[in-house]
Amino acid sequence: MPTRYRCHGATSRSRRGLVVRTASQPVGEKACSGLAPELIAIQESSDQWENRERLVKLAKSMGERGVQMTRLEFPRTEIQLFGDTAILYYTYIMEQKLGANTAVSAGRGMEAFVRRKGRWVDVGWHLDNGAFQQKDGGWIRVGEPVSAPSH
Repeated sequence: MPTRYRCHGATSRSRRGLVVRTASQPVGEKACSGLAPELIAIQESSDQWENRERLVKLAKSMGERGVQMTRLEFPRTEIQLFGDTAILYYTYIMEQKLGANTAVSAGRGMEAFVRRKGRWVDVGWHLDNGAFQQKDGGWIRVGEPVSAPSH
């Protein structure tokens, strides 16, 4: 049986802090060191599967264009631990800004980590818009609205 955790509060804040610190660093090998060389990523609304090399190039390009992550929330996160493997299930809300334009995306994800040499390494994820839908120009969680972009 896996060990199962439901994460709220401090765990969600810690995870958000890690992602925001990584996203705000200059993109390079150090900032992306938590991504496994064999990473496979399925992004929401895309039919193409990504790998580590392409994601690093995308992150560099976004940084060069001045895209900023201004908000990242994980309203619900659950973790299953299987020894040196952790599977995370979560919902997310992410806001990015480019100049005066702000975009909010929301969805759910599944992410897998393995512990290698004492460090957790991200080996893959699958994101979708799942329990969220776009309505009247904004995102709503089925049954409730997602708050407007911060300014």
